[in-house]
Amino acid sequence: MIHKILAVARQVFLQKITKLSYFWMILLPILLIIVSVCFQQYSQKQTSQSTPTIAVISNNSISSALAKQKPTNYKLSDVHSNDAAKVLMKDQSIDAILKISDDIESAFISSNKELPSSVTDELQTNLTQLKVTCKASQLNLSNSDLNDLLSPVKIKNTGKQSTTLEEKEKKESTQNVSQFVTIVLFFFLTSYITITGSEIGKEKGHHILQSVLSAIPARAYFTGKLLGIIYLIAFQFGIYLILYGLAVAILPLFHQGQLLDWSSIQGITPLYITAVIVLSLLTMLIYIMLSAILASFVSRIEDVSQATSGVTTVLILPYFFSFFAQTQPNNIITIILSYFPFTSYAIMPSRIANGVVGFSSVVISIVLAAITAFLVYRLAAVTYERNAFSYSKKRLIQSVITSSKNKLFSNKQAKK
Repeated sequence: MIHKILAVARQVFLQKITKLSYFWMILLPILLIIVSVCFQQYSQKQTSQSTPTIAVISNNSISSALAKQKPTNYKLSDVHSNDAAKVLMKDQSIDAILKISDDIESAFISSNKELPSSVTDELQTNLTQLKVTCKASQLNLSNSDLNDLLSPVKIKNTGKQSTTLEEKEKKESTQNVSQFVTIVLFFFLTSYITITGSEIGKEKGHHILQSVLSAIPARAYFTGKLLGIIYLIAFQFGIYLILYGLAVAILPLFHQGQLLDWSSIQGITPLYITAVIVLSLLTMLIYIMLSAILASFVSRIEDVSQATSGVTTVLILPYFFSFFAQTQPNNIITIILSYFPFTSYAIMPSRIANGVVGFSSVVISIVLAAITAFLVYRLAAVTYERNAFSYSKKRLIQSVITSSKNKLFSNKQAKK
C-alpha cells in the first residue's frame, strides 16, 4: 500500500512542477523581495540626498565647535562667507544660512525651502550645548564641574524595571519578523489551498474518480495526494535555500555586503525560531487539509474556488490579531489565540518577542497544533472517502449540511 501512496504523491509532484504557474508561484515572492529591497535602498538614497546643507556664518571657533558635534539631520558647508553663501543658496547648492552671534545669545537662519523640525530642533540643541560650554569657560568651571552640574538626578527603581533601548529594539526586530512570516505564510497558503482544492475536486468533477479508486483505496489515494503537495512545499523551500546559498557566495565577488543584516534581527532566539518554523508548518498542514475537506463536497469543478475561498478568508484573521498581540500580549483573547491551532503561528511568536511566555507555553502550543493537524487529517481522509462517489447539484453549504445529517442518521441507525 505504501508504494501506491508514494506513486500517487510522485504523480502529483511531477504533474505540478512541469506547469509554468507553479514556477511563477515560486518566482513571485523573490520578485517581491527584490522590489522591496530596491525600494528601500532608493528611499535611503533619497533621504540622504534630502539632508539639508547649512552654511554657518560666525567666528571660526564657533564654526569648528559646531562641526565637532557631528550633526545627523543636517550637513555643514565649508563656506563661511556671507556673500558667497548667498550666491550658493541662490544656485541651490546649499539650503540655508545660519548666522550666529559671537556670544551665542542669538542665531538667525534663512533658507530657500522649509526645513524639517528635526533640523531646527537639533540646531537648537547643539547651539544650547555650545552656549553652556562657553559660559562655563567664562566662569572658570572645569568639565567635571560642568558635567556634575548638568547631570540628572538618579532615581533608583525598586519596582518593575522599564525596558532599555536595546530591549525595545530586539522586540521590534522580532515583531517585524513575525509580521513578515505571517504575510509570507498567507501567500503560501493561498497558493497551496488552491492547488489542494484543484487536486481534490478536479477528478471528481470530471467523473474519473471511480476508475482511479478501483485500483487504490480512497484514504490511501487522499494520503498520496496530500503527500504530493507536501513534496511541492518542500521543493519550493529547497529552491529558496539554494538561491540564498548562491547569493551569499556570489555577492562578495561583486563587492557587495551581506545579503541579510543579522544585526537588525538580534532579538531572534532559538525558542523563537523553533516556534515560528514548527507552528508555521503545522498551520500550513491544517489549512491545506481543511480546504481538502471542503473540496471533498464539491461535485463540479466550477465550485472548487467557492470551497477554497472560505479557508482563504479565515487566513486574514490571524494577521490582524497579530497586531493586537504586539500591544496586548497578556490579554485574555491574545492568550487564548496563542494556543488556538489556527492562529497560534501568528500570535505565539509575538508573545515570545514580548518575553511573556517561556519554553513550556511554546511546547503546549506546538502539541495542540500537532494534535489538531492529526485530527483534521483523519477527518479529511474520512470525509474524502465518504464523499468520493457523492454527487449533488446543491451548493457547497447545503452539501455539507446534508452530509452531516446523513452521518448523524447513519450513526443512530447503527446504535439501534
